[in-house]
Amino acid sequence: MSGEGGGLRARITGHVIRQILSGAWASREQVPSESRFMAQFGASRMTVHHALRDLTIRGYLVRRKGAGTYVGSPQSYVSRYPNQDIAQAIGARGGQHSARVVRQEQVTADAGMAGAFGCAAGDALFHAMIVHCEDDRPVELEDRLVSPAVLPEFLNLDLSRTTLFSSLMLSRPCREGSESICPVRCTVQEQTMLACDAGEPALAIVRRTGSPDGPVTWVRLLRIGAHARLEGSIACTIVEAAG
Repeated sequence: MSGEGGGLRARITGHVIRQILSGAWASREQVPSESRFMAQFGASRMTVHHALRDLTIRGYLVRRKGAGTYVGSPQSYVSRYPNQDIAQAIGARGGQHSARVVRQEQVTADAGMAGAFGCAAGDALFHAMIVHCEDDRPVELEDRLVSPAVLPEFLNLDLSRTTLFSSLMLSRPCREGSESICPVRCTVQEQTMLACDAGEPALAIVRRTGSPDGPVTWVRLLRIGAHARLEGSIACTIVEAAG
């Protein structure tokens, strides 16, 4: 919506959010009716309806059919940060991405791989190990397992020119999974591949994603130095409390 309606909708949503965040409207408290908002802001019913609907989608309000609209119950803060293709992220910083392929092979899953990936021991998997560089300096080590059913062309990809992140996003754009993040010390082998010192800060991101058809990929990303960080935003999650 644009023009006057859009401005009114923004005023209404801003007013409601301020009332909630200031504590003037408590959790589970019923908010004024659409007619009250119409009179207070001189807005049409459609403008008010769209404003309250947007606030409901964002979690600030809960709308109960036949019972009115209520303030949601804040539950927790959620951290959000983008999972970006490293080549695009480096390019956005004005750097030049390059990659050195250490491994690109088909393997038979041992017990450790099977447990990490979520398959049976003895299953065929694709395995890649890649050192990503920014302006010729190593910044990330990617150790990845991929389902052959998801990316059958894996062995023919030129991983020095294309990333597995972008290839998998094209083949399976909608995925769910789990992720863990923790500081680590690089092994001697990792120090060699990343050309870093033993005491240099390092961050390990372990991610497993899947689809309704089964596991898609498991990856361990090891970032060093100034790149051993995550940047994003936080938001308050507001949901309807039980009862």
